[in-house]
Amino acid sequence: MTNNSIIWDKQYTLASIIFTFIMVVVFIYMYSTQMVAPIWFPITIFIVAWYFVTLTQYSVWWKDYTPEKFTKKLFWHSFGYRILFGLIIMFVSQITWDQPVYVGAVDAAGYHRNAIFAAEQFAEFNFLAGYNFADVTGKIDDTGPGLFLGTLYTFTGGFYLAGMLFIALLGTVSVVYLYKTARIIFGEHIARASGLMYMHFPLALFYSSVTQKEGFVIFFLIMIVYIMTRSINGYQLKPKHVIILIFSLFSLFLFRTPVGLGCLVLVSTAFLIYRYRGSYTASIFIGLFSVGIFFIGMYYVGEIGYFIDRATGAGRVGEQRTAALMGTGEIEIIGLSIFDLIVAPVYIFLAVLAPLPAMVEV
Repeated sequence: MTNNSIIWDKQYTLASIIFTFIMVVVFIYMYSTQMVAPIWFPITIFIVAWYFVTLTQYSVWWKDYTPEKFTKKLFWHSFGYRILFGLIIMFVSQITWDQPVYVGAVDAAGYHRNAIFAAEQFAEFNFLAGYNFADVTGKIDDTGPGLFLGTLYTFTGGFYLAGMLFIALLGTVSVVYLYKTARIIFGEHIARASGLMYMHFPLALFYSSVTQKEGFVIFFLIMIVYIMTRSINGYQLKPKHVIILIFSLFSLFLFRTPVGLGCLVLVSTAFLIYRYRGSYTASIFIGLFSVGIFFIGMYYVGEIGYFIDRATGAGRVGEQRTAALMGTGEIEIIGLSIFDLIVAPVYIFLAVLAPLPAMVEV
């Protein structure tokens, strides 16, 4: 295929809609007593149809755009979809719960409230008190929403709309840099497909419109992967890239500590294995500098002990599992029968083929 060929045509859309309809029928038949309210079935089919039809249309409309024009279009359309989706959620929340914060996302209201309390302290330059309000659970990976949104609310007066627009912007940037990352790895055609697919993906729209952790985590993950992809493929890393890398690594620990730990290992390992622009010395220096600054930052905010505890805790769990596995039979330790082991490949295949767990109320 050439770069200006259609990324997603009508045949793919028709096949996807038919497949979704078949899976809905199968789930109704197999889980009739556990299904969610029937109204969600036509809604689900409509959302799937809208997603793929829209994907088809954009594939036709934008197929002849230059990469520069495609990037601009991708940004503004992604931002527009997220703003529209966020306003709809705010409207539904207002008429349902008499507040704009979507209560259905369990932690959203709590993060918004903590951010307002933190913002009040930040406005008085009481930064420690503001941090304590953001860190109400005592765990660093619950601090991020309160800190980021609290900083924003310091300048915007605590309006939820400002938080929604900020998260929508992060989601939009995530779409663009996913496209840029895919372009480095796979080329322009596949990159455009990934960008268009993520632009209006329903779950991505949701997490780019509510004050949850996921939108932040995805943003920082994509930025880390983008910068590491540039490095591995010989692109020049400017000081701003190193700053963003360190900031993203540190910020991940404010939202998802295990994810931050994994990315820290990824970054340090990648710089040790791959030569940055042909130089092992430069590669090792950038890697050690990034990781070193990260640890210094963790130390000065007083969270280095928590980080070490979480890191060593993962090792202890692995050692316990290994010891248990060595002392007993494998089948007993994982609690599966011979039949379960035999049919496991079938389950795995179906899990990949039909990823629709949300159709069942568990």
